[in-house]
Amino acid sequence: MFLTMEVFPNIVFNFEMKFFFIKFDVEGHEIEVIKGGVKLLSRDRSIVLAEIRPENFADFSSLMNEVGLYLLPCKENRSEDMFLFGPHER
Repeated sequence: MFLTMEVFPNIVFNFEMKFFFIKFDVEGHEIEVIKGGVKLLSRDRSIVLAEIRPENFADFSSLMNEVGLYLLPCKENRSEDMFLFGPHER
């Protein structure tokens, strides 16, 4: 079953907890997830570990930059399609 991310922000914002770390692997739906989570990512400035398909990387990275999250260097990346994003000040 596929749940659209338009519902996601309403569920998350019913909780007052902050999300420090978010990991997702959504099989090509990276852009939809980020668009659905813009409020959460802007609010919490979470560290995000995401599997991103190469064809989605530029758009994904651009959206992450818009909410203040940037590609972070990883010493050891065992998967070519896993990327870490976070705020500069962490």
